[in-house]
Amino acid sequence: MKNSILLLGLSLGILQFTYAQDTPKIEQKQTIDVVPSAKELDRDSDLMGIKYHQIYLEKPAESIKNVRYKESETTDELDGELSEDGLKILLLNYTRRGRVLIDITYKDGTTEEMSKGSCFIDPVPPM
Repeated sequence: MKNSILLLGLSLGILQFTYAQDTPKIEQKQTIDVVPSAKELDRDSDLMGIKYHQIYLEKPAESIKNVRYKESETTDELDGELSEDGLKILLLNYTRRGRVLIDITYKDGTTEEMSKGSCFIDPVPPM
């Protein structure tokens, strides 16, 4: 019994040593960048002819004003238009990814400063 356990252990050791010799060594971890940068996304939008972006609203709005980037240190405003049904905001000059702030007056009379990140701002493909 001891001899068979010893032989089994010796066989496993030889197999592990042989396998370790055949396996290539990885010197460094390799990472693949699969998430495009914001500049690449903007370039892709330009290449696809995308000129407009839109934001969907949960309830109809009556008017919008003061459409701007949140992180912008300048007072540059974005050009935004409200759709006829009041459920979408069309951004005309959304040229870089970033959070957008918009002052909205809804048809029910309520107002709010809405904040939407770039994940909720959809490109509008050309027709």
